Amino acid sequence: MRLFLLLVLIAAGAAAAYYFYLRPDMAPQTSDPDTLYSLCTDNILDSVQAVSSCSAYLSITGLSDTDRKKAYRARAEAYLSQGRYDQAAADYGEAITLDPDDISLIIDRGEANRSWGRNSDALNDFTSAIESDPTSARAHFSRGILHRDAGRANPAIADLTRVIELDGNVSAAHFFRGLLYLEEDQEAMALSDFDAAIETAMFTFAEAHIQRALIRANRGNLEEAVQDLDAAYSYGSPQLVSQFQTAAASTGHFAEQPNGTYGETTKAALKDCLSDETCRKQLTN
Repeated sequence: MRLFLLLVLIAAGAAAAYYFYLRPDMAPQTSDPDTLYSLCTDNILDSVQAVSSCSAYLSITGLSDTDRKKAYRARAEAYLSQGRYDQAAADYGEAITLDPDDISLIIDRGEANRSWGRNSDALNDFTSAIESDPTSARAHFSRGILHRDAGRANPAIADLTRVIELDGNVSAAHFFRGLLYLEEDQEAMALSDFDAAIETAMFTFAEAHIQRALIRANRGNLEEAVQDLDAAYSYGSPQLVSQFQTAAASTGHFAEQPNGTYGETTKAALKDCLSDETCRKQLTN
């Protein structure tokens, strides 16, 4: 059995290497510039074909800066979808050279650099975008999340507050600022942010409901906390439901095997879990 599993893993790895690293180098079946451009910039379903088409298109002489910029951006996005963050960052750099005033490209390169693990470069990109356009809510949000991930609470809160002031991604900004306030033991501020995240969301914000439920439970408002968890798990992903079931099972409040299905048995365990501090803590682990 172990040998079989090893062979399966080797085969899967070889297939992935072929798909993402060998196949992109294969020339597309056309040399027509218009067709290549379309396959490059409009192909959101096949990133491999997009990369090869963009590469072929960019090899054509006499292209306008606008078309080259679009092709570099499209190839960068295709690289991102493949997890090839270094090549994505390089292509965004080429596009920026062609249009240094496009702030969105600088932010995009920052996101690629962050995914690549080059957080210093990502910070420089986000800051550069903000210096060029202080009203860019997206740049402030990206830098705020980068600060949060690095454990820099104060600048993260400042950036996320600016996002809210600019009416950017308000719901997410409130949510992440709420998490920061929780880490800073400012529970009242956190609760206010989770309220706002839920109120401004265009959908049921399951994670915000869970965080608000935990604060309410800590304050002894079990009935309201149960309502929040019910909302979270009624509309949340099976992974969220399974996380609750696992936490409840490990503390003796759920007797079934976790399955990600939100049924009556799971619903009946909400109050018991929220009444147990150990179970509550496991809901966010």
